[in-house]
Amino acid sequence: MKRVLNLILLAVSVGMAVSCLDSTEYNASEGGKAEAGIEWESTSFSFRLGSDFVSPALVNPNSLEVAYKSSDEAVATISASGALSLQSVGVTTISAVFAGNDSFRSATASYELTVSAADDSQDKQDAGIAWPSEAYSFNLEEVFVSPVLTNPHSLPVIYASSKPSVATVSDTGKLTLSNPGSTRITATFAGDDTYNSSSVSYSLTVKGEDDGSGEYIFPSTDTDSSDDNIANTVFDRWITITFSTSGNAAVTGDHYGIVSVSGNHVTVRNSDYVNVNDDLDKVIYELKGSTSDGSLTLYGTRKACLYLNGVSITNPSGAAVNNQCKKRTFVRVQGANTLADGSSASYATTGDEDMKAVLFSEGQLIFSGDGSLTVTASNKQGKAGITSDDYLRFMPSPTVKVTSGSSAGHGIRGKESVEIDNGNLTVTAAANMKKGVTSDSLVVVKGGVTTVTVSGSGAYDSEEAEYVGTACIKADYAFQMSGGTVTLTNSGQGGKGIRAGSHYDYAESNHTLPESFISGGTLTIKTTGARYSGGSSSYTGSNALTGGNMVISGGTVNVTVGGSKVSGNTISSKGIKVGYKVSPTKAGPGGPGGPGGGGGQDSKGNEGIEAKGTLKITGGDVYVCSTSDDAINSQGEMTVSGGYVMGYSTANDALDANANLVLEGGYVYAVCTAGAPEVALDAKEGYKLYIKNGVTMMAYGGLESGYSASQTVKTGSGSSGSWIGISNGSGYVAAFKGLASGSKYSASAPSISSFKSGVSVSGATHCNGYVATTGIQ
Repeated sequence: MKRVLNLILLAVSVGMAVSCLDSTEYNASEGGKAEAGIEWESTSFSFRLGSDFVSPALVNPNSLEVAYKSSDEAVATISASGALSLQSVGVTTISAVFAGNDSFRSATASYELTVSAADDSQDKQDAGIAWPSEAYSFNLEEVFVSPVLTNPHSLPVIYASSKPSVATVSDTGKLTLSNPGSTRITATFAGDDTYNSSSVSYSLTVKGEDDGSGEYIFPSTDTDSSDDNIANTVFDRWITITFSTSGNAAVTGDHYGIVSVSGNHVTVRNSDYVNVNDDLDKVIYELKGSTSDGSLTLYGTRKACLYLNGVSITNPSGAAVNNQCKKRTFVRVQGANTLADGSSASYATTGDEDMKAVLFSEGQLIFSGDGSLTVTASNKQGKAGITSDDYLRFMPSPTVKVTSGSSAGHGIRGKESVEIDNGNLTVTAAANMKKGVTSDSLVVVKGGVTTVTVSGSGAYDSEEAEYVGTACIKADYAFQMSGGTVTLTNSGQGGKGIRAGSHYDYAESNHTLPESFISGGTLTIKTTGARYSGGSSSYTGSNALTGGNMVISGGTVNVTVGGSKVSGNTISSKGIKVGYKVSPTKAGPGGPGGPGGGGGQDSKGNEGIEAKGTLKITGGDVYVCSTSDDAINSQGEMTVSGGYVMGYSTANDALDANANLVLEGGYVYAVCTAGAPEVALDAKEGYKLYIKNGVTMMAYGGLESGYSASQTVKTGSGSSGSWIGISNGSGYVAAFKGLASGSKYSASAPSISSFKSGVSVSGATHCNGYVATTGIQ
């Protein structure tokens, strides 16, 4: 029996006769023409006035010109592009009409639209009806079990099939398969006084002779319109490979014999056929079953899909999946899947072929689906969990877990970039010098939940002739985050949360490194490792500033850096480090450059955030704490013009700019408990600390001498653990929780009149609970 989840079959085997023309009557003058193939996702939809909704999409595989109409425009109208506009409560029929042309028969596709009142759902419960999955596929010849509707309240529902010629559904939801094709099965509850109306559906694929041919499109909940959205690719052939624990792997749908099997080691050679067989242009390789000694090796020249549908592959000798195709490869994840190598895996290759990971691809890897994938790299060859020699992208909404052992490689590597749009990504890396997520270019986070844990230490890399530290995320050009939740933990010596802008070859060739930024989402970083020490303390290299600018304009950032100082030249542990200050000189242990060689590594302390260029904070909620060095540091100018910012250091400056430090907006709390000569707000000698109109600021530990202030700065005392309120004479504009007792607090705000210790706070707080702007008394 074949059951395929998350797939819509739009047209089946080539040459298969069509027995039904949907709702279009047969016309003798249209004999020999192809079906238009237009259809709606369902036969009925329900929306409420004033609600947010997405207009149903017409399936139009041949991009035919259609005309839309509503049978009752008093209820709803529809535009020329198919966009609905709800007008009043009622029921109307929405139709898409194709008039026909020389190639395709005329056709009409319709659905019933129910528009209910805006307050129809008030005081009502959700019906709770749902199907177990959004798509199913069965063969005509197989025995199958009809999907069972979840109906917790035993509500009366009406079942319907959008194409009864393909399959019918009884009033109890039982399917009867009739012909190859695709249909959508819908269960509709009309609503009553207790429960809201609801309509749920799944796509059903009915397949005939299983030679694999067809036109296949995966569904997607993503709005991305690029080729990376798997829903935008029509696949030509479906080949299923079922791995076995007791015999050889089995293959179905391999009409052209492109798959060879040796036990459970499977090789696909598609590149020999694409020039003569168009239906091998884009192939789905469905992987199922389980093996403790198997692999998949894929050779091809066109895009493909690896459909992981409950597969478990362990290859004791090397990569579980070795994709030598340099084109885009989709990884569709359904059900629970595992890929692993062995601790003694040699990863032996021939010629120019390489396999750098348990799941390796020469081309792009695009992940999607709603299943899970667990990848385990146990090898002692430094091979990663997942690697693409192009780029990696995670789209809605798989759960991917990657574990890389103490002698293995990186967790995830995308040479050109790693982009995380959605899903749940968990990465663990334990080897020295290795990274959780790494790219030679960009790491971009737009959504999803990402958790990275790294425990390896810094070490000397003999191949690169330099000392190298670990990082949860490394992006040689830039790290850019606009959404999602990212949690990073690094316990290794010299380990960093984020290392960005580290591509010195790019910088030295007179290019400006892209800007690293955080504009949204929640970023939490904790590093606990001491600095890593080794080699000579000498260093040769220029002090040319080659890039490394960073902007924080939104989101929540929480960085905590621990670890002790170590004498000698070191690789420091840092929360975020962006950019290079120096042009590197590679050298061995104890030689010129020492541990700084080749990597531009630093010999200073464990800063929370360090930008080798400029640092601008224009928004967001930022808390940074270091118990070893500066909390926030920039080699260029540092500017705060908005948001909530707190720097807290017990060993050095709170906010330290090696140029001007400009505070001109937002809320700033700087705490330095190290004592002189360290201060809370520090600018480099020859530059200034500017406190400009518009900023609300409090500092403990002193201000840079000779600072310039265009609004009043007051000093006074505060107590540890007590809230210190800043008043403008008519109320409190902000409050800061004291972290030390003494008389070294300085405060400034527009129209400041005084500040008082011991106020109460009942409103929301910022900066890890140390700053408040509301509910202050």
